[in-house]
Amino acid sequence: MNIDHNYLPSKKLNLISFFLLMYFFSGCSSMEEGIDQRLIEKELYDQAQMRLKNQNYSSAIISLETLESRFPFGRYAEQAQAELIYAYYKNFEFEAARSSAE
Repeated sequence: MNIDHNYLPSKKLNLISFFLLMYFFSGCSSMEEGIDQRLIEKELYDQAQMRLKNQNYSSAIISLETLESRFPFGRYAEQAQAELIYAYYKNFEFEAARSSAE
């Protein structure tokens, strides 16, 4: 049996290259997902800010509650909690404001 010794290293190199590419692409997709999540979080926060500014408190409450439930430990979590209390208060939902403050 005659074995071509040049063929084996080439096959190994192709296999290693394939796995490295798969590893690289899987890392890229998780990075993109993280970026998308941060964008969604910021969009929700910006939307809530605009609604508060326009004194549309019931819609601001929806945005802030969504932000709080989807990103409880996110970048805007503490500020969203404070603004949610304010929005409840301005929307005459005093019990909700009190319970959120506790």
